Amino acid sequence: AYLSMSEHEGFGVPLIEAMMFGVPVLAYGVTGVPYTVGYGGILLDKKDFYEIAEVIKEVVSDSELRSTLVEAGRQRAEDFSKEKWDKEAKEVIGEIIDG
Repeated sequence: AYLSMSEHEGFGVPLIEAMMFGVPVLAYGVTGVPYTVGYGGILLDKKDFYEIAEVIKEVVSDSELRSTLVEAGRQRAEDFSKEKWDKEAKEVIGEIIDG
């Protein structure tokens, strides 16, 4: 599992990298993190480290939960793929030009 507890994270490329490589993501849900993680991981709303340890234990020991998080993470990482961004950029530019 990948745990990010940053209070000052912007876009969070390591979050996407973890999701892309099939690592379940748990992250403190502040600043840009909720927008990056989206539906691809578990967002934590407080820094209760005993509770976080329990969640991590559940993620690594429950194979069904882990598989669900891995699949959701891979799908979310795909939202940031070059192909998807190229397509969206072309659509936006087309709207501006056709405007």
